[in-house]
Amino acid sequence: MAIILFGGIGKRLGSKIPKQFLKIRDRYLMEYTIEKFYSLRTVDKVLVVSNKNWMKKTREILKDKNIEIIEGGNSREESTYKALKYISNFAESDDIILIHDGVRPFVSERIINENISLARKFGAVITVVPSENTMVISRDGRKLDAVPKRDLLYIVQTPQSFKFGLIYNAFKKEEKNLSYYTDDASILKAQGMEIYFVEGSKLNIKITTKEDLIIAEQLCSMQF
Repeated sequence: MAIILFGGIGKRLGSKIPKQFLKIRDRYLMEYTIEKFYSLRTVDKVLVVSNKNWMKKTREILKDKNIEIIEGGNSREESTYKALKYISNFAESDDIILIHDGVRPFVSERIINENISLARKFGAVITVVPSENTMVISRDGRKLDAVPKRDLLYIVQTPQSFKFGLIYNAFKKEEKNLSYYTDDASILKAQGMEIYFVEGSKLNIKITTKEDLIIAEQLCSMQF
């Protein structure tokens, strides 16, 4: 099952509407992302988590698809937890749950299927790509404090995928501390769980800025 998170408001993009409702080549960005999961036989159900102020618009766009839609929370992790609690009514402990950023519309079938396969094997996986750039650490944002070895650094993408029992129990244990975390795997890692890698792709971009939208327009015109 795929949980697709659409809780953003487009602040960094400078848009008056959330990014998922922007159109790229006459289709909503939301539609591109959902279709990647909805069309796969390996994904049996799609749950969309929507910004609470945009539920009506989300339902309107997805009215022709057999997709469940719930209201999100005030943060990414709160939204994920609401989704996990919702599916706890019918999910089995070993069911594979994929959690994906809704504004990553170019995730590939290969990445999705490898997430499912490796999550079945290991229980918890994240999608990553190696960092090609040198990264630095600065404690005050003004001067360089350290330069970590580049071959140790990876950029995290989504999906992040887990056996349902593992991720749901982890969230329940950290329910009062969710604001400390910025992604789902870190909650499991804090409890000592091993997290394995799925190879991501440079094309699996997150639409965050106006420059990203320009790239998205070009990607939509390509066949890949």
